[in-house]
Amino acid sequence: MPHGFCYLWDPRIVWLHVISDGLIALSYYCIPIILIYFIFKHRDRPFNRVFWMFGAFILACGTTHVMEIWNVWQHGSYVLAGVVKAITAVVSVVTVAMLLPLIPKVISLPERLHLQEANLELEHEIAERKRAEQALKESLAARESAVKELAEQKFALDQHAIVAVTDLQGTITYVNDRFSAINLYSREEAIGRNYRIVNSGYHPKEFFQKMYDTLGKGRVWHGEIRNRAKDGSIFWVAATTVPLLDSGGKPRQYITIRTDITARKRLEEVREHLAAVVESSDDAIISKTLNGMVTAWNSGAERLFGYSSAESVGKPMDRLLPLERATEESDILARIARGERVDHFETVRVRKDGKRVDISATISPVKDSSGAIVGVAKIARDITQRKTSEVEILKLNDELEEKVKLRTAQLEAANKELETFSYSVSHDLRAPLRHISGFSQLLVEEFGANLAPGARHYLDRIQAGTQNMGVLVDELLHLARVGRHALNRRTTNLKELVAEVITLLLPESEGRQVEWAISDLSTAQCDPVLVRQIFQNLLSNALKFTRPRAQAVIEVSCREEDGQPVFMVRDNGIGFNMKYVDKLFGVFQRLHRAEDFEGTGIGLATVQRIVHKHGGQVWAEGELDKGAAFYFTLGLGKQAKSKNNRATAGGRL
Repeated sequence: MPHGFCYLWDPRIVWLHVISDGLIALSYYCIPIILIYFIFKHRDRPFNRVFWMFGAFILACGTTHVMEIWNVWQHGSYVLAGVVKAITAVVSVVTVAMLLPLIPKVISLPERLHLQEANLELEHEIAERKRAEQALKESLAARESAVKELAEQKFALDQHAIVAVTDLQGTITYVNDRFSAINLYSREEAIGRNYRIVNSGYHPKEFFQKMYDTLGKGRVWHGEIRNRAKDGSIFWVAATTVPLLDSGGKPRQYITIRTDITARKRLEEVREHLAAVVESSDDAIISKTLNGMVTAWNSGAERLFGYSSAESVGKPMDRLLPLERATEESDILARIARGERVDHFETVRVRKDGKRVDISATISPVKDSSGAIVGVAKIARDITQRKTSEVEILKLNDELEEKVKLRTAQLEAANKELETFSYSVSHDLRAPLRHISGFSQLLVEEFGANLAPGARHYLDRIQAGTQNMGVLVDELLHLARVGRHALNRRTTNLKELVAEVITLLLPESEGRQVEWAISDLSTAQCDPVLVRQIFQNLLSNALKFTRPRAQAVIEVSCREEDGQPVFMVRDNGIGFNMKYVDKLFGVFQRLHRAEDFEGTGIGLATVQRIVHKHGGQVWAEGELDKGAAFYFTLGLGKQAKSKNNRATAGGRL
């Protein structure tokens, strides 16, 4: 029967037993779970089997209490309860059997625990040592990496910088290859010597005193120094000197790192020179941005436009523009932005005082190192005076042209009258000369035997004079005909023409040694009749004035000058004195006595008139006893202006 009857179904007694057995069973069931968790977490612990049996024993005990609760209300399941208790008894006996052999081990358990703890500590120490070894390896690797990186940095530094180490007295203890390359001292030559070996003497003593004062206080010094290399060449460096301090904070040595800045310093010198040139220039030199804002304004600009640099920099130039030229500046800036250049642009600007000034400006683009246009450079010059002078010159030119026209007309009329007079006089003189010559000849023929020697001498002189007068009249007539001759230009082979003239002159060279050196002469557009007369007169002159020479050399050649041919006739005759150049090519002008060399003084005047008729120029060069050279052109060229001061040999025919 249920156990409740035994408790007289007194609720207090019943629930006392039920709750107590329930709590005991619950506790018994929880203990095995904890043991199982402990076993799984610490599988390396000893006596795990005992723990398993102990857990089974407690579980069986808990089950007996559950059966007690069951039997309170149910008709006694005493068989089941007995089986549970029997199982519990078996488990209890087995557990005891397993515990008995473990008693000695349990007694010695504290020592084992101590060993295990020591083992754990040893394992922990080993682990710490391994971690230390790993940290050391990592530290060594980091150090090797740092050393490698430092070596790479030193290599990179050596490629660019000049490195030197000195002691406190300035004695060199280390230099790199870059030091040797720029100072031209090898490492062996430099180490042990004082750093003064590179002192150029450029800097004053105060400069170095300040440097050493800074270093003596343990501070880094920066500066630029001009040094002298072993071969005496000068170079500039930017230097940084670092003092290395001892434990007491005092410098023990210096490390100096220098960078070659010679190119930069030279560029700065050039810039300073250019800036000085710009500032001292009388011209206005202005720089602007592409939108027209002024960035530089020199003193020349201040004088030209009246605005100071402070008034102009950062402002546009629109205020300088007259109203009628308001868009001129923007148009120029647009051209500059396209890469164009504006040269010698003449315009008008308004000064600060309101006066207008004429300027000539050259505007060009300013480019950076990549070639991009970044600004505008303008050079302006005051041409107001020149403009005023040009107006006056134009006015004078107009007046002069009128005067020239008038004088030309007068001169042409006078020349015509002179030619007419010369022709008339020459023509009218022929008849009297023929009469004088004829009657004097009759006197000689009829009365020559009866004439006194003195009278005969007078008649001979009369005949010689009339003959000379006849030749002179013929020359004058010829000169007059040249002025009245109509120019008939055509292509002429001058070499053939000269050969014909030489053929005509052969009788004059009989019995003499004459060398004719005729070069290839170009063809020319000229009047062949008149040009033949030029060569005939010049070559005849050359033959005449080379008579004193055993070997006469007469040269005819041509050269190109200023785009047109220049013809030359040269001889090795007696020459002439260049101080008489003003008398050359004048009518009746002679540089030699008639007793020495015959002639009328008209031949070269005829040459000059023919050359001028062709629009050319004629000149001569000579030296006493070394010959003479005559040059002429047959068309007006650039050289005409430059030959005005040359000799023109007159009076030689």
